[in-house]
Amino acid sequence: MSTRGLPPARRRRHDSPATRWLWVGIAAWLAATTASAQTWAVHGEASLASDLTERGVSQWPQQAAAQALVGVSDGTRWSATLALSAPLDHARDYQAVARGSAYWSASENWQWQAHVGAYAYPGGGYYRFYDRIEAGVGASYRDLWSLDLSAAQLSEDASHTYPAIDLGLRWPLTEQWVLAAGIGRAELMWWPDLWYTYADLGLVWQAGPWRAALRYLGASDSARFYLQRAAEPHTTLSVSWLF
Repeated sequence: MSTRGLPPARRRRHDSPATRWLWVGIAAWLAATTASAQTWAVHGEASLASDLTERGVSQWPQQAAAQALVGVSDGTRWSATLALSAPLDHARDYQAVARGSAYWSASENWQWQAHVGAYAYPGGGYYRFYDRIEAGVGASYRDLWSLDLSAAQLSEDASHTYPAIDLGLRWPLTEQWVLAAGIGRAELMWWPDLWYTYADLGLVWQAGPWRAALRYLGASDSARFYLQRAAEPHTTLSVSWLF
């Protein structure tokens, strides 16, 4: 168990909306790939990381994690992915994510995106408090700059929506090296009206199907006060195989 700050107590829902939507996404993905495997492209990714961090908050502080992702896309207009992430020390606390995205081009340089995802922790326990549905819209400029606006609703707290804004940069240094950076601001889940800022900076290397990333991540004091070491600044290293 992590020392992540515990959210306020809530009545437990054994079958949360996020879990139901996760299964809907899995069923839709399987039906789609079975029906149109000849016209759609299927891709995947397997990763090992020293830490899994989302918006400046470590999912399992100071624990290595594994992730597997499988996606299907028509190549230009939409994509759907299923991802499983788990800490190596206690894999039963894994995270499952079903996500769908739609894309369209505003010009030669600009692309827009709309997305919706279901995040669930089927193992239950403490992590069930973070089952959620998230939707958002975004824009990217020539694969260099990206801006994303999103909002999430926790399954255990459907009365409130938690917004976030993310700005990202990917700047090519050579054919294999990229400078990656990001900054964002979000409302802290389980603490309505409490906002925090997070950022990351690092290098990404890719050659063929292999990719490695080294990043430094941090969050503001408001997040560290409530989430303790889960929001402490730290460096992460990840290695991925794309197929």
